[in-house]
Amino acid sequence: MKIGKKVFELQLTKIAALLTNAAKQNNPAMWLFLNDLRTPMFMLEALARIYTKVYDSKALEKCKEQFKALEDALGAVDYYAAFAKELAENKKVPAAVVDYLKEQTDKKIKELNTILKDENWLNGKQLDKIYDIINDTNWKEDEKEVNGIKEFYIKAIKKVEEFVTETGYKFDNVEEDVHELRRKLRWLSIYPQALQGVFQYKKLNTKPTTSLQKYLTDTIVKSPYNKIPAIITVQSPIRISKNHFLALSWTIAELGKLKDEGLRVVVVKEALQNTALLQEEDAYSQTYKLLGKNQPTLETLLDKAEVIAETFFKEENLKYLLAN
Repeated sequence: MKIGKKVFELQLTKIAALLTNAAKQNNPAMWLFLNDLRTPMFMLEALARIYTKVYDSKALEKCKEQFKALEDALGAVDYYAAFAKELAENKKVPAAVVDYLKEQTDKKIKELNTILKDENWLNGKQLDKIYDIINDTNWKEDEKEVNGIKEFYIKAIKKVEEFVTETGYKFDNVEEDVHELRRKLRWLSIYPQALQGVFQYKKLNTKPTTSLQKYLTDTIVKSPYNKIPAIITVQSPIRISKNHFLALSWTIAELGKLKDEGLRVVVVKEALQNTALLQEEDAYSQTYKLLGKNQPTLETLLDKAEVIAETFFKEENLKYLLAN
């Protein structure tokens, strides 16, 4: 079986099982959210992003749009649900704020249920169409396919570098700068995971440099997310530098922490504007009072993100990510 066909089917099998179970539930969207449909959807979206370019396929492009719509809807649920749960434990946060976040969670769940029904995910018709596209694709021989994937990955790295260069390491917005940079970096991490063996670590022959050491924390080194799958065997896998991949992982994780800290401010401010009818400036002021002295300001978080990004990119870690 060709690489592309196999990697798609590995994720589609997981999703088919989840959707079959979800169709039996009173609230399919909530069940799928709680049973982590989002992870295999991320993998499918990653594969579609790769193969749309490798094959210049309009059919795969349509699949990518379907995967992204479902993953985005799951992400919207997660956004409100996570903060509703967290802030419910903070006695300083008014019940009206938590209730607003729970209402938004319910709203996003309803929107996800609509997508599941209208796009025929629950009755199997959407998956049947996707399987038809996968089966009808004229998959390339392994060597050509791997070369195409490598070319895609090189271009993806360049796009991330161009994005951060355009910012000049000056971030003004948590969502548009920090979160967006993290998204772009995260895809570089997800692609090797999704390809199930096409990427493999290059064997280490030397100790990591001093600049790399700071990224190699126990949490990062031992993380299961940094173990590259080896389900698929290819004659000439794409080799990546393990230490630089771990540096990428550390950077994603740290930007993620800052992003979450920042979005906590944003979501509480949103809730206050909608429940207490405050103007933006007053809503921000009230938000910081509710979250307490341990909550960094958005300006502080953006400054920290700038330092992390500038250090990571000026060390040229992405330049050395590919090892062959």
